[in-house]
Amino acid sequence: MKTMTWFSTALVTAAFASQTLAADIEWRVPTSVPDGSPFFENFLERFADNTALLTEGRVEIQPFGAGVIVPALQVYDAVKEGTVDAGHSTPSYLVNQNPVNAIFAGFPGGMGPQAYINWIYEGGGQEKLQELRASEGLHSLIVGIGSTEIFAHSNVPINGPRISRG
Repeated sequence: MKTMTWFSTALVTAAFASQTLAADIEWRVPTSVPDGSPFFENFLERFADNTALLTEGRVEIQPFGAGVIVPALQVYDAVKEGTVDAGHSTPSYLVNQNPVNAIFAGFPGGMGPQAYINWIYEGGGQEKLQELRASEGLHSLIVGIGSTEIFAHSNVPINGPRISRG
């Protein structure tokens, strides 16, 4: 009888252990950046790794580089249409659809990373972002913050500060 009880206990334990090894939730997540790029590795891959760690493997996020599942500029649409469970992209690609996205996208002359983090987490920015995404049928998680866009775009050469005087 002891052998049978031990065997039953071992069998049940093994069954539960094997169930916990498999992810309960598996998401395919495309991004707008190439596989191996700093934004892919430092934001999406790190988010996937941390999610697996914090959920003890119950949630598995499989990241895909730009263009593997959907074209880079169609990540938001793919999530809305249900083609993928989630996506990783920048609001920069939605500015033409709704200019308010620029506030969340590190636009030229906008807040630097530290000010942005303070605004998002302490100044009501996260709530505004959620309101915007809820109106689109989406929910946002911030998985990384890059620097403010610093590139100048001009149709004439910029050779020094005198150009700003006209």
